[in-house]
Amino acid sequence: MLVVGPKLAVALVVLTGAAVAVAVLGRLGHGREIAVAAVRAGVQLAAVSLLIAAIVDSLWATAGFVVLMCVVAAATSARRITGGARRWWAAGAWGW
Repeated sequence: MLVVGPKLAVALVVLTGAAVAVAVLGRLGHGREIAVAAVRAGVQLAAVSLLIAAIVDSLWATAGFVVLMCVVAAATSARRITGGARRWWAAGAWGW
């Protein structure tokens, strides 16, 4: 089980710093993007965690959330693999 606390936060900051350092020292040109992506991921995970904690007591809210997440995931993957009007055919394949 993952224990969420100060030690985890320190570990994540250290690992992000290491990734940024490797990118900078290796002259990869993506140091800033790595840091921004890490902060953005943390904010997004915190927001989703708060949302899930708020709806978990209601069966209908939980079901609606699951359906919404499936629709968003299918639409996102369909948009990434194909374009135009045919993308919904790709989105329809998520459950098969």
